[in-house]
Amino acid sequence: MKRKNLFVRLVEANLESAGIILDRLTPLRGIVIATIIVSLILDPFVQANVTTTGAIVYAISFFIARQWFLMASFGAQGIASWLKRKYGVAQGGDWYEFITALFFYHRSYSYSLLLNKTHFIGLEALLPYEPYLLVIGWLLISLGLVVNTWSYLLIGREAYYYLDMYYGRFFKPFVAEGPYKYLNNPMYSVGQLPAYGAALMAGSGVGLVLAVLNQIACYIFYHRYERPHIEAVLAKQAQPA
Repeated sequence: MKRKNLFVRLVEANLESAGIILDRLTPLRGIVIATIIVSLILDPFVQANVTTTGAIVYAISFFIARQWFLMASFGAQGIASWLKRKYGVAQGGDWYEFITALFFYHRSYSYSLLLNKTHFIGLEALLPYEPYLLVIGWLLISLGLVVNTWSYLLIGREAYYYLDMYYGRFFKPFVAEGPYKYLNNPMYSVGQLPAYGAALMAGSGVGLVLAVLNQIACYIFYHRYERPHIEAVLAKQAQPA
């Protein structure tokens, strides 16, 4: 099989991290893409009619829902176990990917809407510094995007969608290279910079607070669920056959 060139892989990585998976279009993946298309079509109406309070409620609601889903997924009686019992392991995995993809898109869209609706609200004193905030914001977004994309290519889609935790195994052997050569969790650290950069560009204090809360939640999830999973899989691999 011919390997995809780097440009194609970069495009796919960024689409997939937003919930759009095109390599094998299943009905569930098609539904995700359809909802994204509908959301983009309705965006002008949403931007014109949603209030600032509505945008804040929308973003916070999706943040809470996504974090609850993630934290509730991998306990002994978690959502992942329920999906396996109800649909079988393979089909349950497809459903887990589907739900995760929806959260990926709506997390980004709701955050973008929040920033648009809270533009320098309460931070009017910073308006004279907006050109500097734009430069800093773009630098943070660029750095975070590079690190996130590079990390995504190294760990693969399955790990990004938490399917390695769902199935209890690694899909790709972990190699400490690229950002992982210097950072244990590049996506949870430097990879969070785009959210801060976008909030600075928008002059959104609410956006900055939500970015901080999201990063804290990432590390809570890592220490509570993801790190024990990684250690368990590595220990299992180290056992003699």
